[in-house]
Amino acid sequence: MVTIAGRSRTISVRGVGADEDSTTQYALQVRFRGDFAKQCDYPLDKIGRMPATRNCGLPDIVMLNVYLT
Repeated sequence: MVTIAGRSRTISVRGVGADEDSTTQYALQVRFRGDFAKQCDYPLDKIGRMPATRNCGLPDIVMLNVYLT
């Protein structure tokens, strides 16, 4: 997560997925393997928690790009 401050503030969050407990970048341990709905809900929950560390929340999100593979 990166914050860019100026006349307004922009916070960029990238690389959020259901694999935060992985021990290496090459052996991803995907949470909720086989449950598509939970794999979508979990990253959105993480995205909702991250802005709170910068004194904002989900209502402040202007654009959200989601890429499914």
